[in-house]
Amino acid sequence: MTHGVLYVLYVLYEWLLGRLKEKDAQKLQMEYQRLVEGLREANIARETDLIMANPGELFQLFYCLKIIFTFINVAYFCSMKIAQ
Repeated sequence: MTHGVLYVLYVLYEWLLGRLKEKDAQKLQMEYQRLVEGLREANIARETDLIMANPGELFQLFYCLKIIFTFINVAYFCSMKIAQ
């Protein structure tokens, strides 16, 4: 009789162990999928940031171009006055 009880306990143990391994494998697969998705989203965000500049950076660029344009205009008009 004790061998029968031990056998039932062993079968129950193996069944529970199999269920735990299966659940752990599913959790691990889900975690891996979330990690891959997060990396994919981070990559897309990084690429988007490279394409679309920060508005502050655009303002600085516009300001620098305005200064360069003003300098070119002043240099041009000064050279025109000297040439006359």
